[in-house]
Amino acid sequence: MDSFRVLLVDDEEEFLATVIKRLRKRDVNAIGAGSGAEALQMLEKDPLDVVVLDVKMPGMDGMQTLREIKNRFLFLRIESVEFFSKDLWSVNLYLNFG
Repeated sequence: MDSFRVLLVDDEEEFLATVIKRLRKRDVNAIGAGSGAEALQMLEKDPLDVVVLDVKMPGMDGMQTLREIKNRFLFLRIESVEFFSKDLWSVNLYLNFG
């Protein structure tokens, strides 16, 4: 089975690099974007299996990015949205590219 592909979106570069590194050690094909706008550009070029969004980002925040993903990629199905503790304001979007 092929590894699923994950796009992590966070404006904190060190945190993003650390999470990507840890996922890759577990054979997850993980890439990162430093902003919502960058994430949308990446999704235009190459649809991925999972997108993990930080909610609190400057400029286009995670919720705005989520709305844009839903508007631009109508063929995607969002299977679940999970909010974690108030200290880790992240949204997991599991996108099914049927």
